[in-house]
Amino acid sequence: MIIYKTTDRIKVKIGEVTFHLSPLTWDQKQDILNDAKLSEGKPSNRNSTYKSLKYAIKSVEGISLADGTAYQVDLDNGILSDACVEDILNLELSPKLILACYSMVQGVPNNIYNPMTGEKIEGVEIVRKDSKKKS
Repeated sequence: MIIYKTTDRIKVKIGEVTFHLSPLTWDQKQDILNDAKLSEGKPSNRNSTYKSLKYAIKSVEGISLADGTAYQVDLDNGILSDACVEDILNLELSPKLILACYSMVQGVPNNIYNPMTGEKIEGVEIVRKDSKKKS
C-alpha cells in the first residue's frame, strides 16, 4: 500500500494533456463534500466542481495558448486561481478532468470511475512511476 503526502503530485493523463494533481487535505475534502451533489455521474454543484479543480490541480503539460506559448497555471498559496479554473473549464476534456479531481476526495485512486455507473472513464490514465527494474 502506498501513502501519498499532500505535497506529492499525481500525474493524470487525459488524451495528450497531463495534469499534476495533489492529494487533498482533510479540510479540502470536507469543503468539497459540503457542496457536493451528484447528477448523472458528475458533480452538479458549481462550488464542489470549482473547489475540486482549485484544490487538486497544481500544474499542466500539453496545453498551449492561442499564440502557441505553453499554458501555465496560476497558484495562489498552492490553490489554483479562479481565472485558471475558468480557462480549464473551457477545455473539451473538462468533464473527465472534473471526475478525476473530484475522485481525489476519496483518496488517490488507481483508476478514475464514473460514480453513477461504476465504469472506468475511458481516456483517463493515472501515470504511475515505473518501478525499478532488477538487472
